[in-house]
Amino acid sequence: MVAKKKKQQHEEYDWLNDPFDEKKIKAEQKEAMSSGTKNALTIGCLLLIMVVFGFGLFLTIQLVNVIAPGY
Repeated sequence: MVAKKKKQQHEEYDWLNDPFDEKKIKAEQKEAMSSGTKNALTIGCLLLIMVVFGFGLFLTIQLVNVIAPGY
């Protein structure tokens, strides 16, 4: 009975997804951090583009007001 129980526990353990595999855990953490960094850079670049576009639009409107103040 005890041998059967041990055999069952041995078969139930998932060796491919070992929760104590330190190398795999470090690789997953590194991958997770790099994807977060990529997301932050993407959002930052999009915000920068929007700010530059808005500033350009503002300058264009101001230039039009200086050239043709009646319009």
